[in-house]
Amino acid sequence: MGNNNKEHLFSPPLSFAPSRSVDRGGLFLVLADPHAV
Repeated sequence: MGNNNKEHLFSPPLSFAPSRSVDRGGLFLVLADPHAV
């Protein structure tokens, strides 16, 4: 169930500004959770 908590925290930042995230290492987050995008 711990994984679910992490997925929830990773979802907001990615959905917030995917284009901007790439500027500050968003690619790494997308790779960590491609299904979250």
